[in-house]
Amino acid sequence: MSPHSVVRNSWYVAGLSKDFPKETLSGHVIAKRPIVIWRTKDGDIAAFDDRCSHKRFPLSKGRLMPDGTLECAYHGLRYDTSGKCVMIPSHPTGPISPQAKVIGFPVKEQDGLVWIWPGDPAPATSATSPTVASPSSWRRARSTATAT
Repeated sequence: MSPHSVVRNSWYVAGLSKDFPKETLSGHVIAKRPIVIWRTKDGDIAAFDDRCSHKRFPLSKGRLMPDGTLECAYHGLRYDTSGKCVMIPSHPTGPISPQAKVIGFPVKEQDGLVWIWPGDPAPATSATSPTVASPSSWRRARSTATAT
């Protein structure tokens, strides 16, 4: 493994739950991957590769539409919450290629944190859920460390 490698098949903290208000796009770099994260109007967390499938423009610079789709700020391509392109404004009645999609990432909200798995999604389903020690155990660990 090179010194510049990162582990992608792991859970990473993207932020505190309160840092993700409904319908607000937020751009992040996690495990060297640009990722856009937002909370849907239903309160679920969603995360995609932060690059439009057309010109690789950052989707975090786009906007969420009233129907829940994510619109790219460059040419207006719209993606549903599965990452599939569902509208191309310059070609409104034409077919949309199945390649017009963005990669989604597994996310979970737990212990007041938003967790993201930026690697291969298959192992995320069987990976142990992330856990955070309770604050009371932090105090115990601190007092044990100062006693020695």
